Amino acid sequence: KRVLAQSRRNVVAVRPGPQAAQASSQEHSHRPRVDETPTPQEKTLLEDIAQTKWSGVEFNPPTVFHLKNGLKVIVVQDGRARTIHAKLAFRMGEARSDSDLREKLPFAANLLRMKTADRSEVELNEHLQNSRMTVSADHQLDHIVFNGNAPADTAAPLLEVLAEMVLRPAHWTEENLRPWKEWWKQNLKYNQGDPGYASTNQTVRDLLGDHPSARPMTPESIDDVSPRNFSEILSRHFVPDNGVRVVAGDITAAAMEALPAGLEKLFGSWRPAKIPFVEGPVVRVLAQKDIALIDRPGSEQNFIRLSAIDAAAQRQDMPDFFPLAIANHILGD
Repeated sequence: KRVLAQSRRNVVAVRPGPQAAQASSQEHSHRPRVDETPTPQEKTLLEDIAQTKWSGVEFNPPTVFHLKNGLKVIVVQDGRARTIHAKLAFRMGEARSDSDLREKLPFAANLLRMKTADRSEVELNEHLQNSRMTVSADHQLDHIVFNGNAPADTAAPLLEVLAEMVLRPAHWTEENLRPWKEWWKQNLKYNQGDPGYASTNQTVRDLLGDHPSARPMTPESIDDVSPRNFSEILSRHFVPDNGVRVVAGDITAAAMEALPAGLEKLFGSWRPAKIPFVEGPVVRVLAQKDIALIDRPGSEQNFIRLSAIDAAAQRQDMPDFFPLAIANHILGD
């Protein structure tokens, strides 16, 4: 507030000098610098930042085990908040090399999340709200995931509803599917009109070429979804030996098994598909020699994306991690 009141702008960054270059990787010196002589108020702010002592965080090692049907379970105890985060993720599996199947999986996951054989859409949403829970379905380049969140005292209902979604899916007919297919296609068209979505797809295509991961979802792929191939997708993809259950929060593996409905009771009847692991096509990052321009008549602003693939960008112990994060923030995310 003091800085803004004086309409002053500071750059808290410094080019490494000779002293920094001589320091070992274990010796980091964090000395804020500004682009001009600081005022007394600014100097006070910088001193406060430099003297900040961060409290250590102790992480419990995860407990990892498998159920009899092959479902991998990871439990991460974290008692800092009275909450539970439960994820049920499925690998792309066969879809890693099948672009058409890859496009259908997110829609199939959304159908699983929408209703079950035991509850209609309204009943399921009311149950989630009454139990203070949320469950969403999301898709990434290499997996589909159901994200569940709830207070710690409702851990059992959260695990039960996730089991219900995958073990007792609703029966869909062509008539039931039709409006949801139209809704999904409209969402795809809306996303394609978003500059962030369009530039992301273009970036992935530029980097990966014709790799299945680079193919965006199309409305036409949703038209092919039928009750029959929806059931086939469930039986071959949304299966325990292709998934992993992650539970993090104020709960231990022992406490989770001690719940009225333990994991083996909840998921034990879930039949594995016993389909061998499928290696996807090799990913080859293409050399970039051009700038991709997406003409969007009527847009109110430009959207610029600069992307690269580098393992070092993901690891905090690599020298590029924090400079990239800071540069990304300064340049406007």
